[in-house]
Amino acid sequence: MDPIIFTPRLKLTLLTKAERGSPELEWLHELRSNKKSTWWSIYGQAKSIEDTERFMKGYLPTNEGEEKTYRVAYAVHKVLEPMSGSVEGGSQPAEQEKKSTEFLGLVALKSLDAGSLALPEDLTLPFAAATTTLTVNLAYSFLPIGWGKGYATESGGGSV
Repeated sequence: MDPIIFTPRLKLTLLTKAERGSPELEWLHELRSNKKSTWWSIYGQAKSIEDTERFMKGYLPTNEGEEKTYRVAYAVHKVLEPMSGSVEGGSQPAEQEKKSTEFLGLVALKSLDAGSLALPEDLTLPFAAATTTLTVNLAYSFLPIGWGKGYATESGGGSV
């Protein structure tokens, strides 16, 4: 996976860890502690940084005791300055990385496993295919400032 992906309006930053004091954990806690951003979540709103850390363990990559788990998470930022040139093959990535951004949310790909919500039968692969096919869940969550602007569609497309 690319560590940084640019779309026409967004910068997606690959999250591999979110340690105490890091900007990554600050971004994620801002998102997970926002009442409006988490009203839908079965986990609810994070009341503490520890709540955010526990939640993110399910989305950040890990090698701890899990077999065949696929996890990719990107922090989504709005690029505040117009992009120069086209995104594909346009301006140099080093130039784009220096542009000011605003944190909007998270987009993640996670393989389905025993802990995932059950899918309806018509969306479930036959057993023979399931053993050789990677099935992932595309998840996203945005702060209210990013709602209704197509950022979920744009970041989801950029991450796959």
